[in-house]
Amino acid sequence: MAWRFTEVDVVGKQPPPRHMHASAVIDGALYVVGGQHRLDVLQDAWTLRIDDRPYDWRKLKLQKAGSRLLKNRIFFAHAAYGSKLYLSGGTNNQNMSEVFDDILVLDTETESLSTIETEAEGMPSPPRLSRHSMAAMGGSLWMVGGWDGVEWLDTTYRLDLYAPTPRWTQLDADGFVPWRRSHCCLVPSPTSANTLLLFGGGDGDSDFDDVYYLYTRLPGDTKQGYWGRVGNVTGKTEKRTQMGCGVLPPAGRKDAGKQQDKGPGGFAQAENDKAPAEEAHSIAIHGGYGGGGEGRRLQKLSLLSLGPGSAPWAWSELRTSGKLPAARMGHTLHAVNSTLMLIFGGVTDDREKATGGASDELWMVRPNRMVPAHELPNKDGDPTRSPGAGLFGSSSPSPNKDGDGGVPAPRSSPGTGAPPSPPPPSADMLRARARAAAAGAEGGTEGMGGGERGGTEGRDSDAEADRREQALRQWISDSGGKVGGEKAGDEMVGGAAGGAAGGAVGGRAEPRRRAGSVKELGVDAPKKKARKKKKAGKRDKEEM
Repeated sequence: MAWRFTEVDVVGKQPPPRHMHASAVIDGALYVVGGQHRLDVLQDAWTLRIDDRPYDWRKLKLQKAGSRLLKNRIFFAHAAYGSKLYLSGGTNNQNMSEVFDDILVLDTETESLSTIETEAEGMPSPPRLSRHSMAAMGGSLWMVGGWDGVEWLDTTYRLDLYAPTPRWTQLDADGFVPWRRSHCCLVPSPTSANTLLLFGGGDGDSDFDDVYYLYTRLPGDTKQGYWGRVGNVTGKTEKRTQMGCGVLPPAGRKDAGKQQDKGPGGFAQAENDKAPAEEAHSIAIHGGYGGGGEGRRLQKLSLLSLGPGSAPWAWSELRTSGKLPAARMGHTLHAVNSTLMLIFGGVTDDREKATGGASDELWMVRPNRMVPAHELPNKDGDPTRSPGAGLFGSSSPSPNKDGDGGVPAPRSSPGTGAPPSPPPPSADMLRARARAAAAGAEGGTEGMGGGERGGTEGRDSDAEADRREQALRQWISDSGGKVGGEKAGDEMVGGAAGGAAGGAVGGRAEPRRRAGSVKELGVDAPKKKARKKKKAGKRDKEEM
């Protein structure tokens, strides 16, 4: 199946071009915060509803205190959790050695930007991080790698959002810890609880294409973790950093109208009758910068298939049609559901002179086929929604009372998965099952009786066919009826086969009629008498 890139036509004013910004899809809307444009640091926030047409950007009215929090802040990390978009750390663009240690939060319900108070456990102060990667999972924010103003890092930090005061801890992780790096792809595993997946990144000299997993919880000690490298990956992709990435859910099954498959954020999945049931989750990787210090911006979109089951993970290049966006880096990608990905901003090759390289484009990536009705707005502009499910939900985990953040139940390994539990049967479904069961029982009884009758009739028909065969052959020899003989042979064989079939099938259909009468043989009785009379007259004439 090919996918098509389409640039979204928007009405009204739109955000200035930017890259290295924060963004998220929350409750059917795309949010964009901060970033860079040329040498300017942006201090704004915008939103666009993706389930409503025409597409219209709207600038959020942030209070002055909130806007000042973004002043001179670049190279921060971001992740969405519930209805909030979190920004972590960053660097002062006026003094690159100044690295921030605070956490900003955009509350999409109140449309306000503020900082949250935190405390550090086992550390003198919260870590200062920039160019790092962040993911939200299990009620916590997880940070990997980055730059602290002095050196590149290979550390892993956790910020527990459910503590009375959000608390920092540093994981004392064992195993195969990834080499220090920045701007990698870090996402929660969609198939294994309490597990993060990491891809790529760079250290200033080299870019990477390796894949790691991190078990974030071990029995008895929440500070521990275990890093492992995924070695059974087939195919290949380019080494890169500063790419857009997200988790693409598997396509919906045939019964998607009755039961919606759910992605990491609990959003409704699309229906795809041609999709195999075993299709796996994938990590979508688009663009980025590859090749180290003398690299280039990348353009293609790759998928890392996570299974299914125990199958090896595999890289593949997404088949595309139509015009592709220009090669870019520093942009964001969001997999909204199984048939929609969004790409915004970034530094592109085709805008280097006009806008300093930054882009204000919003692209949709969709399968090149007819899109199900429940994913498109109707004629009145209102989205057609499936019962009990939103059109476009959130690409961020949703917190619950247990603080699990919507992560799946624990499983044995990152490569294993299980289909969603079926919904309870409705009353109509139960009545239909009862009628089918009753019909099956009645049919089975009749089938058994029919089988016995068929078997007896089959044996009788064989003897009857043998007896009549001699008489039929004698009649055919006397009458010379070629066509009649062929039909007689067919019907005679059919009689024996019909008896055998009656015994085997159990009376599902009436046995074929056995040959007997002259009419069944295809010879009309008056014509037979006429032929005999004509032959007798001819013999009498010859004797005379």
